[in-house]
Amino acid sequence: MSNYIHIAIGDSANGSLKTLLKPNRQSKYYGSVRNFREDLSIGSIYQLEKNIGKRTEWFNRIYTETGYSELIKDNYIEKEIELSYIKELDILRDSKIIIWHGENVLEQTSLRYLVSRFRDNEIYEVSVSKNIRKELKGEIYSPRATAECRIEELEKALEHVTLIDNNRKEMLISEWNQLREDKATLRIYRNNKVICEDETYYDKYILEYTPNEFIKAARVIGTVMGKSDQLVTDVFIDYRIRLLIDLGKLEYRGKFRFMREFDIKMKEK
Repeated sequence: MSNYIHIAIGDSANGSLKTLLKPNRQSKYYGSVRNFREDLSIGSIYQLEKNIGKRTEWFNRIYTETGYSELIKDNYIEKEIELSYIKELDILRDSKIIIWHGENVLEQTSLRYLVSRFRDNEIYEVSVSKNIRKELKGEIYSPRATAECRIEELEKALEHVTLIDNNRKEMLISEWNQLREDKATLRIYRNNKVICEDETYYDKYILEYTPNEFIKAARVIGTVMGKSDQLVTDVFIDYRIRLLIDLGKLEYRGKFRFMREFDIKMKEK
């Protein structure tokens, strides 16, 4: 039986890796897939290992303010966090771990956390951004995230599994230790570094893409996400829009519940 365990970061990557590995039992790197569903790019990670409860409280507040709490079951966030940190990461010390990631803040922050958590294991990595090339309208580009890759592309990337040696391991652990001592609730990825930012970081983009006439809030959210060089969730942008409304910078009309039920525009001066 294979001693390799692949860690996918997020549901889409998890599904793709399971589809990839199921028929490839002869692969040297065949193994089970674990799903780390956490989005460590947002929310507090201050001394994360002993402050999971505060992180849960932050997500519960954001979900309540954006209406998402009405769409999920009671204790959903608590159960999801427990699943991610305990059940999915219940990995033996003698297991060889392969972490899949791309050049984006979600996967890069998680990479640093996972390497720190499993520092005593033999850890490998697969960078889809460095090992996969895609084409769109004649332009060649690298995918930002594992979830952006087709199964056949992931199969080629599997040929480039790389051991995380001690020097790289110590560097990633050191960077995680710095991140976990910062009280920021937002992070971005730039120049190969995870950087802590004030949670107002995306406000300037929200204001830039909001016109002077009413437009669906969901359209502004989609535009901000699509034009950003970062990966960020719609929930976080939705949360910031509501704060900008509270601050009097945006106006709204409609039901102030879900993003698709209200329109926004710039506040008239």
